[in-house]
Amino acid sequence: MTHKLHNKNRQLILSLLLTLMMIPLTGRAQGAANERVKVDAVYLDPNDLTAQRNPVKDLNGDPTALIIINVMTDDLTFAGDTVKVNKGVNEYRVYMPGGTKYLTIASSKFKPHRFYFPDYNISQLDPGCVYKIDLTMPSTQTYIVTIRVLPVEATVLIDDKKVDNVDGVAMKLCEIGKHTYTVEAPGYESATNQFTVTDKKVVMNVRLKAVGAVKVSPFRGPNGKMGFRDQNNKTVVKPEFDKVMPSGNLFWVTKAGKFGMVDEQGTILAKCTYDNVLTSKVGGLFIVSKDGKYGVVNSTGWETIPCMLDKISTTSADVMVGVMDGLFGLISRDGNLVIPCVNEEITDFHDGLAGIRRDGKCGFINTDGDVVIDLIYDGVSHFSGGIARVMRDGGQEYIDKQGKPVDPRISHMLE
Repeated sequence: MTHKLHNKNRQLILSLLLTLMMIPLTGRAQGAANERVKVDAVYLDPNDLTAQRNPVKDLNGDPTALIIINVMTDDLTFAGDTVKVNKGVNEYRVYMPGGTKYLTIASSKFKPHRFYFPDYNISQLDPGCVYKIDLTMPSTQTYIVTIRVLPVEATVLIDDKKVDNVDGVAMKLCEIGKHTYTVEAPGYESATNQFTVTDKKVVMNVRLKAVGAVKVSPFRGPNGKMGFRDQNNKTVVKPEFDKVMPSGNLFWVTKAGKFGMVDEQGTILAKCTYDNVLTSKVGGLFIVSKDGKYGVVNSTGWETIPCMLDKISTTSADVMVGVMDGLFGLISRDGNLVIPCVNEEITDFHDGLAGIRRDGKCGFINTDGDVVIDLIYDGVSHFSGGIARVMRDGGQEYIDKQGKPVDPRISHMLE
């Protein structure tokens, strides 16, 4: 009986595992929904002037109070006299009229919780003020943690317990909170680090550094194909490729017209499955295509964005913009889609900010994908000299990079 899996069986197992990666498993989610969220703090933040700088008015035209809720979940709903709700990453911004005393929050992950602000020494919400609520999720939820390792035969431990590794992919269900992983392999330096599980699946790439690693160079074999060998003329990768194209410390290779990636130690980082590959302006990232769709691969061969986008374009700020079904998203410098493709437009960056249009309203984002000026305008121009022209309610005004109004007489700076 052999101890090695047949290639087709290995591929089937890997396919099943990768399918599991797309399912947000929650272990005891039903039990978690019956638990209460922990309230860590409820307080007035007198130093936060957001509600004054970017006021939101209620139906009576009066300024509202802003409640910023920090919680690691993405499905909060609210009951109460809310005027507007903005959802961010692990953060909600809820605007409520002055004089409000109650707010109820609900989630599929915990029991509904009602805040009565006088219980927290806040007699009522005052217009133009910012209040903070810090929450901790129930700890019984579990989510899939995926660690992709190189070399693929490395041993993976999570919280000092060995995790099954199939073709370089190790997965385990972990509860919300902090954990530790260790990756080790003979001939490589071990890697140990901490990670935090929130309310989303965790995917990490760990590439071990070889001890006394050798660098390979391409050679042509007797069969006319290209392979790789070390400085001692030992074959590390057998000749099987049609072309080899150096790219920094990496090699892109082709086989039967498809592109793959090999590193300088001869490790095959990505199999030959891509129709084309382009070096992006962002260091360490490559734009790849497959079946007419585009994605992003980093220098470890990991698909940070699968080939699902209709177009990827670069910007002057060394980040990229992805387009899918005519809608725009932002790709960060590490190759992740930090803003999903739900926006009608994302402009180029000027003075570190780009205009963004969503649901017919415009604002500004930074290169990390954070909305730094709320989407409250009908139209915006780009920043120049730290000033931009914005249109609202049929008129125009000028703002600085903090969203504050500035004297319109400086409009010549926009020329």
